Amino acid sequence: MKKIVTSMLVLAALAGCGRNLEISAPETVTVSISATAVAPAVKGTLSQDQYFCWSPGDRILVQLTDGSYAVFETKEGGVSASFTGTIPSNTQPGQSAYYPAGAVNAGADGVSFKIGPVISSGLSEVLIPMAGRRWGNEPFSFRAVTGAVKLMVENVPDEFGDKGSLVFQATEATSGSYPYDPAKGALTWDAAKYASRGSFSDGSKISVDVEVTRGRAVTAYIPLPENSNWGKVRISLHDKNGKSYLQREIPEGTLVPVETGRITRLPALQFPSDIAKALDPTDGDFSFWDSIPDLTESATFTPWTWRSSWKGEDVYSTEDFNIVCKHIKFYSDAKYLYGYLYLDTTIPHNLNESLQHFYVMIDNDNTTEGQSFGGNNIAEVPRYRGYNVMLYGTACTDGVPKPWHPALYNCTVDAGASNTNINGSVVSGVADAGYGGGSFDGDILRWEFIIDRGKTELTGRTHTNVCVAFCSGTNSPYLIMPSIHGFELDLQNE
Repeated sequence: MKKIVTSMLVLAALAGCGRNLEISAPETVTVSISATAVAPAVKGTLSQDQYFCWSPGDRILVQLTDGSYAVFETKEGGVSASFTGTIPSNTQPGQSAYYPAGAVNAGADGVSFKIGPVISSGLSEVLIPMAGRRWGNEPFSFRAVTGAVKLMVENVPDEFGDKGSLVFQATEATSGSYPYDPAKGALTWDAAKYASRGSFSDGSKISVDVEVTRGRAVTAYIPLPENSNWGKVRISLHDKNGKSYLQREIPEGTLVPVETGRITRLPALQFPSDIAKALDPTDGDFSFWDSIPDLTESATFTPWTWRSSWKGEDVYSTEDFNIVCKHIKFYSDAKYLYGYLYLDTTIPHNLNESLQHFYVMIDNDNTTEGQSFGGNNIAEVPRYRGYNVMLYGTACTDGVPKPWHPALYNCTVDAGASNTNINGSVVSGVADAGYGGGSFDGDILRWEFIIDRGKTELTGRTHTNVCVAFCSGTNSPYLIMPSIHGFELDLQNE
């Protein structure tokens, strides 16, 4: 400590005199330290996960040798950066530091990090809590003290705007102040202290500001302490005015455990494309179909067997094709053709293969003789040889349902080919002609899809023929077909 003289005009005026005021002040020094980030943690809405990089304005809390703490700030960026801070002259930076400084509470009882309930910097960066150590005067080496859950929402509608918030909520509370355990190098999660007792509460919310990127998608990283099960999870998207645009609940046990220093990726949530706005995208119970009867064939046919050219044996009869499909329903209005399938997957049927792709074949012209797509073996015996358009795309990956975004094909004219390859040309310039998806209720797969009548040239028609199936998409016998013949449909135009 030393005496310093400073001109304090305001204080002098208050004292009623014009002389210089002599005061005591601690001597301070400006110190520069270096810090690196070596944890695979991320900041920002990135096209791919990257290593953490410092940004100008980042602040760290550094423990000093006298036991106090000081904030250091960088004007640089990159994996390694120089931080500058002002500290008392009788001490110096110690061996521990923490990031971000604004989320750290340091005292005699230790260090804790505050997570949520709002992460307002999400528009430009997502702050992953880290702790830094150094030896001697070496740079501080920072590592993540939490994990992170990566959330994505795709096909965000235009009316949402460009900015909003993505909210992560769990029955095992997520926001709060978590103590740092230096022995483990991680934050501590205590079930007795943080659990929400099976219910969603305000204390379990973490809201991250998000920004819509090219392709109408948003991405958020939720920092969380290490934990094997967050219970039930609810994810919701809100615009800047607080209006809710999407809400999904994830059952307990679905979320992959969070591990320190790792990123847990949840499958991207999907808004339906524009053609699906006729259905409520938050309705997951398929109640739309409750009052619509099952479709049955208007005639019988003789069971047949297919001789596989590549296996050299008879492999399936018609019962093998339709045995797992218990219900099929169709409905139409002036704009859309809707379809619904109910599959019982308890019957062995190599689901990883047979559920890979889903296709819908349609007759949209007046030609019914000698015209067929020649795929998936339906060309040998169908009652209707008028299929000339097909919507085809991925339905499931390893038996897990995915949003169905099919390509539209013009089918080749083929009087009797028998193969499962895709023989047809993609119709260029046509997007979002179909949309679909499904979910499992135990062993039951409920699959729903929509076809745009305008883009498939069904507008105004009163009749069409339709064939639908799940398939592997390769020259194989793995098929799930409600009918090898297909169906005749009367179309409504109201």
